[in-house]
Amino acid sequence: GAAAAAARPPPRPLAAYLDERAASDDLTVPSRVTEKYWKWLDVVAPSSTRSECFTAGYGKTVYGGSVLASDAFLSARERDFVDAGGSGRVRLASPPPPGALRYFSPREIASLHGLGDDFALPSEVLTRRQLYFALGNSISVDVVSSLMRHLFDDAFF
Repeated sequence: GAAAAAARPPPRPLAAYLDERAASDDLTVPSRVTEKYWKWLDVVAPSSTRSECFTAGYGKTVYGGSVLASDAFLSARERDFVDAGGSGRVRLASPPPPGALRYFSPREIASLHGLGDDFALPSEVLTRRQLYFALGNSISVDVVSSLMRHLFDDAFF
């Protein structure tokens, strides 16, 4: 109840889940996508505490999950976006410049789902697209753990 909500730690910023090795050009959202679909992209920054659900269509459809912009990019263009509820998620008010947005890597999505660094992604066997598909629509380990604790606490006490 209220005690559990009060004991819940504050949400961690997305920066806690980001992999420095993932900030490569091959994760950049293509200009053809940002030019055509910028109005529908859910943009988050490393300081954001929320993102959209990552679906099996991530990277293939603009509705498949959030894309990442740098805090500096969002600060510089503050008047060019609409804050979506104070969580650091934004809706762009104009098309971003080329290279301003990137997709999350499969490792980052796995981390957001609560899968630790020791969880092996078969990246030498599966393509990035296949990894997105495998991770998409997954259930967060942390959420399931919390729900199970809540269910068992209520059932036995």
